[in-house]
Amino acid sequence: NRMVLLTGEVGNESEKALVERFVKGQDNVKSVINDLSIGPVSSLTQRAKDSVINGQIRSLLIQAKDVHSSAVYIVVERGIVYLMGRLTEQEAKRVTDLVSTSQVSGLEKVVRVFELLSEEDLRRLSAPAKR
Repeated sequence: NRMVLLTGEVGNESEKALVERFVKGQDNVKSVINDLSIGPVSSLTQRAKDSVINGQIRSLLIQAKDVHSSAVYIVVERGIVYLMGRLTEQEAKRVTDLVSTSQVSGLEKVVRVFELLSEEDLRRLSAPAKR
């Protein structure tokens, strides 16, 4: 959707700004969410914990019968859960509430990076193609 989420680690503020400028300069990039962390590379233990959190969040969304879990892309870095996808405001709120109120161990923060669709956009995108 031409939105770029930057996560991970860089050495200093100037590297963070350089990465953002580079990405913004690419063709078809509409917006950049720069959540790069300044500091050392995360440990293998932290990355494993992030993978577990990701699996738990995915499972939570699959179990929720009123959520289209395949419409939500999940990235977890340093315990921060980034939720992305194209959803209506109501769907985005439901997904965010589910994740935010979950009892997932190690979850530090939930960040919404959704592209919000109107109900009309959703109907138009969901309509079967005419032949």
